[in-house]
Amino acid sequence: MAIYHLSVKIIGRSSGRSAVAAAAYRSGECITNDWDGVTHDFRKKNWIEFTEILLPDHAPENFKDRKTLWNAVEAAEKSKSAQLAREFELALPKELPHERQVDLIEKFVKEELVSKGMCVDIAIHNPPKTNDRHQPIDAYGKVTHDIEKMQFLNPHAHVMCTMRPLGPDGKWEAKSQAEYLCRRGQEEQAMISQEYAAKKQLGWKKQYQYQTEDKKKVWLSAEEGCELGLKRFSKQPKTTRYGRKNPTIEFWNSEERVPAWRKAWEKAVNESLEKIGSEERVDARSYEAQKLERLPTIHLGVAAVNLEKRANREEKEGIPVQFIKRSDIGNLNRKIHRYNRMLESVGKEIQVLMIFTEDIKKQICLAFLTLKNHMTINEGRQKEIQKHKIETDQERIGLSGRIEYYETESTRIQKKVEELRQKKQVITEQLRHINYVLHYRKISELKRKLKIIEQNESVLKDYLNRVQKNSGFETSAILNAAKKQVSELELNLEEILKTQKNLNMEQRNLIEEYQNSYDMLPDELKKIIQIGLNGKKSKEESRITEKHHGCR
Repeated sequence: MAIYHLSVKIIGRSSGRSAVAAAAYRSGECITNDWDGVTHDFRKKNWIEFTEILLPDHAPENFKDRKTLWNAVEAAEKSKSAQLAREFELALPKELPHERQVDLIEKFVKEELVSKGMCVDIAIHNPPKTNDRHQPIDAYGKVTHDIEKMQFLNPHAHVMCTMRPLGPDGKWEAKSQAEYLCRRGQEEQAMISQEYAAKKQLGWKKQYQYQTEDKKKVWLSAEEGCELGLKRFSKQPKTTRYGRKNPTIEFWNSEERVPAWRKAWEKAVNESLEKIGSEERVDARSYEAQKLERLPTIHLGVAAVNLEKRANREEKEGIPVQFIKRSDIGNLNRKIHRYNRMLESVGKEIQVLMIFTEDIKKQICLAFLTLKNHMTINEGRQKEIQKHKIETDQERIGLSGRIEYYETESTRIQKKVEELRQKKQVITEQLRHINYVLHYRKISELKRKLKIIEQNESVLKDYLNRVQKNSGFETSAILNAAKKQVSELELNLEEILKTQKNLNMEQRNLIEEYQNSYDMLPDELKKIIQIGLNGKKSKEESRITEKHHGCR
């Protein structure tokens, strides 16, 4: 069956890779990298069925030479961590003959890459299946040197694409341009060199960093710095941090590119399969997006692949199973394969039974699809309600704390003001009844105390005003509104708690309904499903099955 695979990787110097080495390996050629002087010789590499370089119309003619093209790419990138090329790895349908595979990859590359100004290097590989000693094997796992008996199960294409597009002049476009922050009066504007040259006559000036007498650094135009007699701190004008990105490259590196390429490859493959009359189709979506219950397998690395190949060989040689070592990932993939086969088998049995009774069909759909979705949705609503509850409670606590702080402080201050008022009243009464001539000193002392009381009273009133301002309750109307808001928040919390309780009850009812639907199934169907749910297999298989069926 046709399989879908498209992966996109970056070839960069930061990971110790070079575009020349990658191109030499994929094409099976010997190429010297002019950037570091290293020669990469892969002329002994086999099973390379096709190579080709596709260029835009305005590309230099000598770029058709692989060595010239990728050395030009290496020369264009000066950084030690530069991104040199983008590599696409694409699975080619085995159902297509070689000529059709070439047409397929060429059409995809021209439409999606070359038309955007990129240079592309294509290599189609089709290695036979091998054992752990890299010897070709037949369908029975035996070593063979007969091409007719070899298994060619993995035709795929490596597509290397430049990171920079070629301009109409046949030269590499810059990834970004310096963007100067120019000033005119109090207005500041970012400009590239071409824009600055056009607007220079309108009074726009570049800014440079100058050092003042007190060692401060300021940005001024050259004329302003000269008038003030300041020393220029740097020759570099003021610029934006990253400059202005090339719009073509920015589009090229955008997040939506990979999904768009995946969809375009799906369309191209399916059109090619349709042309040859094949009913096979590929789908770029994941199993989850396709709403398939199948589990995806885990990618085997080089070490795991070799370990599995060695185990297969030893098994055919008659070595006891207990002495054969297999990889953990391989064991897990085998469990996943068994699960998928079991699921497929159960699905077929269910379909047979659904033909005989529409009621069973409805119950299965209700139990294994509708209710499962309802439970998932309910769980999501519970999470949202819990989040809303936390936010509401935090708001209530914060507002209540402000009110409590204001009321506590205002009560305390008003109490002190009242005490000062009473003292003031007592002193005032004393002053009324004292002879000013005979008790001059006592009168002075009382007036001094009265003044201190008035000062303290003023300080307390100022502090009260600050408390009102800091708490946000400058008026009684605002305070009353806040208290009302607290009451509303408390009512909201009560409603949220009721909603939570209802959702929990609904979830329990859904689970009960789900189980009841399962109990309504015929015994034969129960037996089939029970194998997948309870597990006559391993505990791990049971866990995976239960996770995906959601029945237990």
